[in-house]
Amino acid sequence: MAMSLASLGGAHALSPEECLIRLRSRPQGLSEAEARERLARYGPNVLRPSEPVPGWKVLVGQLQSVVVLLLFAAAAIALAVGEPLNALAIAAVLLINTALGFLTELRAHRAIEALLELEVLRATAVREGAVREIDARDLVPGDIIEVEAGQSVPADARLLAATELETDKLRVVQALQRAGEIVAMLGDGVNDAAALKQAEIGVAMGIRGTDLAKETAAVVLQDDRFPTVAAAVEEGRVIFDNIRKFVFYLFSCNLAEVLVLLVAGLVALPLPLLPLQILWLNMVTDTFPALALALEPAEPDVMLRPPRDPQATVLSVRFLRAIGFYGALITAVTLGAFVWGLNARPEDPAHARTLAFTTLAFAQLFHLGNARSAGPVTSPRRVAGNVYALGAVTIVLALQLAAVYLPPLSDLLAVRPLELRDWLLVGPLSVLPAVVGQARKVARVRGAA
Repeated sequence: MAMSLASLGGAHALSPEECLIRLRSRPQGLSEAEARERLARYGPNVLRPSEPVPGWKVLVGQLQSVVVLLLFAAAAIALAVGEPLNALAIAAVLLINTALGFLTELRAHRAIEALLELEVLRATAVREGAVREIDARDLVPGDIIEVEAGQSVPADARLLAATELETDKLRVVQALQRAGEIVAMLGDGVNDAAALKQAEIGVAMGIRGTDLAKETAAVVLQDDRFPTVAAAVEEGRVIFDNIRKFVFYLFSCNLAEVLVLLVAGLVALPLPLLPLQILWLNMVTDTFPALALALEPAEPDVMLRPPRDPQATVLSVRFLRAIGFYGALITAVTLGAFVWGLNARPEDPAHARTLAFTTLAFAQLFHLGNARSAGPVTSPRRVAGNVYALGAVTIVLALQLAAVYLPPLSDLLAVRPLELRDWLLVGPLSVLPAVVGQARKVARVRGAA
């Protein structure tokens, strides 16, 4: 019986007949006239919707992150020490970042609200002795509803009867897990719910599956085709791989930037990078390649691997060791260019800083090849396998050259135009980490053959 049962005072302890009497109903259900009268009196059978998130709250949320607060502080410090251009550049980056985050999150909130409004739950009710399917919002106190196995309960109701559920599948899942297996369970009925929940990956049928099975499962097959499971597993592995590549790339690049400043300070070198140059590297040079890694296609052996250990962490010792190795290598070539520039033109530290800035930017860019795959990325087919990576390389090359040669931008970043002999140094140094990385991967492949 659908209704808010709070008014019955312990409805669970009442017999079905007593509930019917208190609700002024009968086994044949309400009449349509009674249902209309009660709907007008009690209102529709809906939960009170949550209040929409106002735009100003979304905006405030964008301004509360630690990174944004640090950038605010950096802009204020730059303004206080007489660097209005730096303060203006940081403020511009803040404005763009906040605007993009605000619009993206606001659209997500509005999309969720729209989806909730589209959801219409149906209910099966007994009225005037006949079973009818109606809009669940039209259920009223006194209605008798029928709920099949696994179907969502459309209202607060008094349960009249229940059946025992099968447990054979659950015992099979538990036995496999005790044997150390990672279990995926495919099911569609209410009797599958316990096993779906127990399994590491519960998979429910989207078309013929019951509501309970779909709500319990981790994955829902929208087309009820078993090959879709393999496609979903492959897609999940690709996503996990790309997250690792994304993290590896950004961590190694950011580590290199930290080490460049740290080592230079320890050996009493002048400052190799200015704050605005570091901001440029983080917001421009690193961003496009990192985003391209999220769209990297599947590795050739992605479906040949055994299941990943659920207890294994993303940041394994080997993973961290690789980050440290490439971070140190990029640091070495950057400081090498900086020291060479200081020795070549002792009177012009801005020139040496430009060499370090450009070498670091291009070394990070070419390091993208090391992050794209666990194997070598040397064949033309493999290099061109991700068009987004090629696009990212093109964009960053253009932006970095503009930063060096375009006067308004170069003045803002405090860099000098580079001559041909400078490029003869920057070019080899910036590709060195990529060459070393690919050589190691080629050697590893040959050693395993």
